[in-house]
Amino acid sequence: MPTRRTVLAALTTVGTATFSGCGSFDNTANDDSTNSTSEKATETSALSETASTDGVNTAQVYRAQDPARNVDSPVNIFVRAAGSTLRYVTVVITQRNQHGKTDNITPRNTTGESTTARKEILSESVTVASTGRTHQRQIPISIARAGVYTVHVSTADRQQKNGVVRVDAVHNDLTITAGPSIRIRQPVRCTPDCGKIGVRGNTMPLDDTQWPQTGALTGYTLKIANTTSMSRKITVIIDVDDRRVLEYAYRPPAGTVLQFPSIPPLRKIRITVKSGNDRWESMFDGTRPTIIPAIVSADGIGIDGWSDATADLRMRNERAPREVTVRAQQNGRDVATASTRLDQGAIKRISNFLRGPGAYQLFITAGPTSSDSARLLKQQRTVLLTETSTLLIRARDGVDGFLIN
Repeated sequence: MPTRRTVLAALTTVGTATFSGCGSFDNTANDDSTNSTSEKATETSALSETASTDGVNTAQVYRAQDPARNVDSPVNIFVRAAGSTLRYVTVVITQRNQHGKTDNITPRNTTGESTTARKEILSESVTVASTGRTHQRQIPISIARAGVYTVHVSTADRQQKNGVVRVDAVHNDLTITAGPSIRIRQPVRCTPDCGKIGVRGNTMPLDDTQWPQTGALTGYTLKIANTTSMSRKITVIIDVDDRRVLEYAYRPPAGTVLQFPSIPPLRKIRITVKSGNDRWESMFDGTRPTIIPAIVSADGIGIDGWSDATADLRMRNERAPREVTVRAQQNGRDVATASTRLDQGAIKRISNFLRGPGAYQLFITAGPTSSDSARLLKQQRTVLLTETSTLLIRARDGVDGFLIN
């Protein structure tokens, strides 16, 4: 499909174009900000053109003419696909029109609220695929003018979702993901404080690593998304090797993702997330780098996965004949079990062994008989299922299990 793009109604001239009638925002703006006492009625916004990093296209930057109203690092916007389906996605970004003009009328949002009081500054349609170079695409316009903007996303299969993009000294680039549903997420980096989003808390040193000020190159990466419709107080507790290294409270706005530096691997880590009366806790002790995406939603706290996430089981034996057994639990309850005798080099496959996103505790054994404990190999792992994957159980000199995409 062809790409459709409109930015402030015109992008035909090279250099800087000036437009009037846009609202004013500063670094302290919020969703309800309408104060314009420091703005002259004649103030304009500019769309400047700069070279892009790939040397092919030019990147447009939407900014205020007054430098004090711009952030140092403009917010970029990315669109990506989840799942196996090609997605055609349209993104419309508007800002509050404080002068009462309604030149550009954007679609009515999914809650029935009219958006005619906002001025459209960007409309872009892109096609994203499940794999390859077009899996993720950057919209070639970034926003430097500080403020809170409305983003409306729609897809060719008639999905729609509204969210916000915050341009301030705290939030990073916005990512829109089109899959079984639409996600609009904008991260902030917490080390452990993250500007006005951090409330209070305590940290302890982690050996000679300056965590959480800096993170390891690989290890456990924790992300917590607030997908409720309002700001929520979230308390994050992290224990490493039975020693508390972080206990901190945050108040992220809707759509904001708290992102923490990676914790070095080869550790036993317990993560606890609390919000209101909801609590989620899980233990991790694997040696593989692990991204831990948690979610705070209207339904509680859990793993941030797609609703259609499943995992096929593939058990592979690389040594002498033996019996391999895997048992999966959630919240202390068995949800799936498989056991089979495998010759050397044999593989056993089971479709949809794990069903639904979440954390699964795996109990894996491999040996000539289940009663011969002296020769029985054992392993316990926690895996996080977030999208369609394969659970690989591999028996060689030891036995292990992990998810692969």
